[in-house]
Amino acid sequence: MRFIRLARKLDLDNIKIWLEDEYKKYGEGFFVNVDVVEKYFEKKELFVCIHDNFPAGFITGPFDGPSILNVKKGHKRRGIGKKLFKYFLNEAKKQHINVIKIQCKPESSIKFWETMGFSIKNDNGHHYGQYKI
Repeated sequence: MRFIRLARKLDLDNIKIWLEDEYKKYGEGFFVNVDVVEKYFEKKELFVCIHDNFPAGFITGPFDGPSILNVKKGHKRRGIGKKLFKYFLNEAKKQHINVIKIQCKPESSIKFWETMGFSIKNDNGHHYGQYKI
């Protein structure tokens, strides 16, 4: 069973372990941005998808453009990213946000964001997306 909620301290600890392990194993991932994850946890803008009592994915604020959306390897392509974004979108609506802007990084995320309804623009090799609520 999967569900999404505001992250708790234990979730943050587990995310930090996951990101570090992923970085050590694959040499990539969001471990370099762990300080961003911690910042949004403190602001109560870190949401997690829980699967078997552990985070399988997370999304961070701010509500006008999420900083990070990440799904754990082994849990990708199961709809977790879509569920996280839809949850985040509802939270943004509660904050009276009208437009969500993102940077598509890595570039492999472009297709996902287009599927979510974002219009994507290329600006000097950097891809940005916009979603009107």
